[in-house]
Amino acid sequence: MDADSVSLGEVREWTAIAFDLLEKGGVTHLRLEPDLRWQVFFAEAFKQETKPEFVIGSVRDDVDELREITRELHNGEGEAVWHYVQHLAGLFVALAAQAGDESLFVELGEAD
Repeated sequence: MDADSVSLGEVREWTAIAFDLLEKGGVTHLRLEPDLRWQVFFAEAFKQETKPEFVIGSVRDDVDELREITRELHNGEGEAVWHYVQHLAGLFVALAAQAGDESLFVELGEAD
């Protein structure tokens, strides 16, 4: 592994495993409530010299934006990748919160 990066293939594998674990734990849908959450924008998240400004994010907004952007991409329109990924990150935060709320602990096991 390169010390300064991780392949997208490896990140994709981790994402697939996360979804497998959620499903094995009985999570088949992302709850849209609670809707609002604290977040920081990616542009500020890695600036260590200043404290980032917290903003309110919305799970429902993330879902709506991702659906709209996906339709636009399928229609041949362009999109800023950061915008898509920022909304996707919001859904991952919501999934982590849901798994935590449900105290999920599962193992994939050898057969999986």
